[in-house]
Amino acid sequence: MFDTHYSTEVKKASGLVPIVGRQGAGKSVLEAAICYQAARRGIRTVMLDPSGPLAALVEMPELKEFAEHIDLAKAPAGTLSPWAVVPESQPGHFDSQEQYDEAMDEARAERKTLAIDIARMLLPAQIDHNPHTEPLLLRAIREVGAEPTSNYWAVTWRLREYAGLRFDGAPMDPDDEGYKRLRDESAAMHAQTLADLLSDTAETRQGRLFFPPLTPQGQELAARPLHTEPVLTVITMSGLVLPNPTVPREHWSFTERMSVPALHLASWYATRAIYGLPRHVRKVLALDECHFLAMWPVGRALFQRVGRDTRLARQLACQYC
Repeated sequence: MFDTHYSTEVKKASGLVPIVGRQGAGKSVLEAAICYQAARRGIRTVMLDPSGPLAALVEMPELKEFAEHIDLAKAPAGTLSPWAVVPESQPGHFDSQEQYDEAMDEARAERKTLAIDIARMLLPAQIDHNPHTEPLLLRAIREVGAEPTSNYWAVTWRLREYAGLRFDGAPMDPDDEGYKRLRDESAAMHAQTLADLLSDTAETRQGRLFFPPLTPQGQELAARPLHTEPVLTVITMSGLVLPNPTVPREHWSFTERMSVPALHLASWYATRAIYGLPRHVRKVLALDECHFLAMWPVGRALFQRVGRDTRLARQLACQYC
């Protein structure tokens, strides 16, 4: 017997449940069983399964009508934009306006931190280690802002401004009103390098997940279709190739370099569906491959947030290898 919400609704304690075991011990089977039963009871359930076998749950006859499978490898561009995956706080989740305002400020800070960390993950190790990289990214992301509509295209264009270029990479006239080339020549050249690398990343199959689609003119974001949430959502990432933790980052392949930030942002994407529900509504969030998330600051920050917020009648089934 296992009541997924006994700890939160009766004991008023955290709903965080770690599932620990060796490889092949049956962690995924237990996680699938818990989520299956929750979905059958009508509880909003979101599962993050990077490897993909748990997606078979959505094909079960009793769940098929109420379930969806999201394969992030085939998802629309911008699905994993760092600004969009951090959920907006809901006023009904808090007892006072002060608590709500504090949560909004915390969400903005999380978006900035997440955007900076993910941008550095997207870059090659030798570029990330350059002393100009972090200050330039910090400045660009701070100027872009921390609203859910902010994005890496705006950061890329801001970096090009630091290099004296237009959004499309064409040189600007120094006499133009919008000319903002940095006085430090080495910093300006590095800003152009960062912009070019981020822009090139957006053209790849893995990298497009981090960049929202643009209009044909390339200056504005394209409209995104509305999406309704079913009872059960299983998020997978086919083709995910996570690097060996013992291998230095300098030796990671491009696919491995893209997989680490994708896994982090997929976790945040999963939480967004949960946080969009009213406080009193039951929900279940299941995260797999947590040992990879725990290796990075953004992953540990996610654990801290969902572990803390499960006290507000939320349930997290968390699997470790």
